[in-house]
This record gives sequence, structure tokens and C-alpha cells, in this order.
Amino acid sequence: MPSLHRLILCALMGALAWPAVAERADRQQPMTIEAERSSTVDLARRVVVFSGRVVLAQGTLRILADQVEVTDLGQGQRIAVATGLPEQPVEFREKRDGLDEFVEGRAQRIEYDSRDALIRLSGKAVVKRLRGTQLADLIEGETIVWNGAREFFSVLPAAPGAGGGRVRAVLAPAPSNAPSATPTPAASAPRR
Repeated sequence: MPSLHRLILCALMGALAWPAVAERADRQQPMTIEAERSSTVDLARRVVVFSGRVVLAQGTLRILADQVEVTDLGQGQRIAVATGLPEQPVEFREKRDGLDEFVEGRAQRIEYDSRDALIRLSGKAVVKRLRGTQLADLIEGETIVWNGAREFFSVLPAAPGAGGGRVRAVLAPAPSNAPSATPTPAASAPRR
């Protein structure tokens, strides 16, 4: 890649930094994106696309995908879409602020919208909350929307005719030595 293209790519990636719902310190960290195949930078549309075993990292946030597309909406707002392959879904992991806990998930598609600080996992979605290395909570559904700022998620099942129709959650009690201010996320699903 010519050095001018690298310079433009670096400048655009700085402008498109993805403020993930993670540790507050992560937002101040540089973002790195690596990919195995060619990538494109469209300055007119303000879109960057990376393809081929993409690794996106910013502080404790890590996303692994087949393709990542980041669109700059202006005024520091952006939308990022990560897509996987049928045999290899998109994966993400991030540390919760001030806790020895991580939230990690996988799905065929993960969308991040910085305007509302939402992560939407679509296509056989799974989200786990880990206390250290121990599984605390497990949520499964066709679509999971995680709002880390509000510590809230919603789960939607697959359509009944699409081989689904149910969601599943396993929620562990808080450890007896944990402060009462550490809430267990609440799940919501449509009633039938």
C-alpha cells in the first residue's frame, strides 16, 4: 500500500475511533485494526471496510470478525458493523468498568451504534458475563441488544417457523462477598 494511502488510512481511523461500552479508560486508547485481505477507505462517504480475519482492539475491547465496516456519522458519532462466516461467527470481549468482570459474546453479525451506546448481536446470539474466569450469566437468543451504559439487555427469539421461538438465560446469584451495588443485568423478552 503506498505511503499516502497508509497516511490517509491512519488519519481516518483516528477520526473513526469506536467508543465502546467498556472500561472508561478504553475510550482514551488508540484503536488498532488488522486484516488479512485488502481494505478500503472511502473518504467521501466516510466509510472504512476491513476484510479477512479482522482483529479490532481498543483498550480491553477486542472484536474478531470476517469483515468490519465503520461509518463516521460526524460529531464523534459512528456505526460499526462486524460480520462473520457461517462456520465462524463474530466474537467480542470487553471488561466492565471497575470490576473483575468481562462481557463477551458471539453472533453472525454485531452492530455498534455510538449514538445510543448499543451493541446488537444478530444470528444465533450468545452473551456471557464472566466474574474473573467463572461464568456468571449466559443469555442465548436470535437477537440480543446490550446497553452497557444502562447495564440492560433485551433478548428476542427466532421466529417460531425459523427453528426457534425461545430465548434462554442462566443468571447466577451475586457472590456473598460482592457489594450490593453490582447489579445482575435484567433481561427482557416478548411475552406470548
